[in-house]
Amino acid sequence: MSARIALLGLYQEWQELTDNEGSAIRLNAWQEVREYQDAKLLLQQRIVETTTTLRREVAMGAYDRQEIETEFKSIINQLIDMENRNREWLAEQRRFAELRRDELAQSARNLRQVHRAYVPDKAPAWNSYS
Repeated sequence: MSARIALLGLYQEWQELTDNEGSAIRLNAWQEVREYQDAKLLLQQRIVETTTTLRREVAMGAYDRQEIETEFKSIINQLIDMENRNREWLAEQRRFAELRRDELAQSARNLRQVHRAYVPDKAPAWNSYS
């Protein structure tokens, strides 16, 4: 198999992982997000190796450099857009989690205030009679 075909397949795999990662982000399935990110990290090394091989094939005249650059530029731009979309979804989930955390902290403060207002202080365990 040529490096061009192999690289196209690897980028297709990256696209599928990124789609799945985006779905996991929207579902707050953080373990799945981690698994997709780990898989993409491993895939990244294969992409680098295959890209190096493709560059050698282009240098040997197997492909026109301009055609290869044009073909892969559109694929890479699409993947960048997908990664940016996932980053935005992740930032949105983080903002939501921070708001929820702040709401819960305020509720806890309110409960402590109510508790102090309505629950009498405990009487000391020792009374002094001198």
